[in-house]
Amino acid sequence: MFSDAQLAGVWVSAMDSGAEQPFTFTDAVTFRVDCDTPVQAEMLRRELGLDGAGLDRFGVRWEPVLTDG
Repeated sequence: MFSDAQLAGVWVSAMDSGAEQPFTFTDAVTFRVDCDTPVQAEMLRRELGLDGAGLDRFGVRWEPVLTDG
């Protein structure tokens, strides 16, 4: 699977391997997402289904952060 998107003017690509891998996600990687308002941050948490620690259903950690904007 391959996907790409433009985020804040930067192209970001993601792909996986078709083969089974002997690892999972760890706390070594957190996706930080800048949010302009508390409502936007809460919407992101809800849409990603984040638990209190910021983990989604795949074990990926997300950090919605309020910006000064």
